[in-house]
Amino acid sequence: MQGDNLQKIKKKQKFLDILSQKTKTRFLLKKKSEKEIPKRKNSPLFNHVPEIVIQRLPIYIRILTKIQKQGKLQISSNLLGELSGISPGIIRKDLNYFGRFGKQGSGYQVIELKDTLKTILGLDGTWNVGVIGLGKLGDAIASYTGFTNAGFRIVALFDTDEKLHGKKISRITIQSLDELKRSVKTRNIKIAIISTPSNQSQDVANRLIDSGVKCILNYTQSSLKVPKEIILKHVDPISTLQSMAFHLKNYHLNK
Repeated sequence: MQGDNLQKIKKKQKFLDILSQKTKTRFLLKKKSEKEIPKRKNSPLFNHVPEIVIQRLPIYIRILTKIQKQGKLQISSNLLGELSGISPGIIRKDLNYFGRFGKQGSGYQVIELKDTLKTILGLDGTWNVGVIGLGKLGDAIASYTGFTNAGFRIVALFDTDEKLHGKKISRITIQSLDELKRSVKTRNIKIAIISTPSNQSQDVANRLIDSGVKCILNYTQSSLKVPKEIILKHVDPISTLQSMAFHLKNYHLNK
């Protein structure tokens, strides 16, 4: 009888040891999994994110902001897809690049998701912007009031035309390019918009880079050459219209 009891105790202890080991293994796997999930902030961990995904994040933020103003606290990927024109599957895949969001069956918390995406994009603060070239296009850009709510503030204006120096657009004085380097430093300008004539754009880009600007938005038709560490984006309405003409022509040919 005593031997049977001893055998039962040994079996019970063995079972508890196995159970303890399994629990420990699950705990370690969980901790490892948690470490592998990127923190929800802008960091080098997100360098692998495709550019097309980054371009869609502002669309999600715009819709979430609108939904928040309507007083809604949650949103499903289906509704977000319906409002954005992007499939729910792509939305979920996009968000998975940055961590775990939402709960199955209840969707996403609107404010939490919006604020997190803004932080990922670096829009939890305000970026100072300079505009170079104050012709009709540059004037329109400098006068646009929508930048502030989007996380950007135009703080300096520059032009090579001496007749424009000293004039103001939206209370900002137009300066000579000779003031560029000093203004970039004193006003902490990280982003510049080039809206000069095309034949001036490369020289302006060179001066911006030499002054410490890290990002350039090019509104000219010139293809700029910049070092690989400089972030360069092109906005060319004419090229866009020309590509649209191609699709329009082929649409009519195929009708």
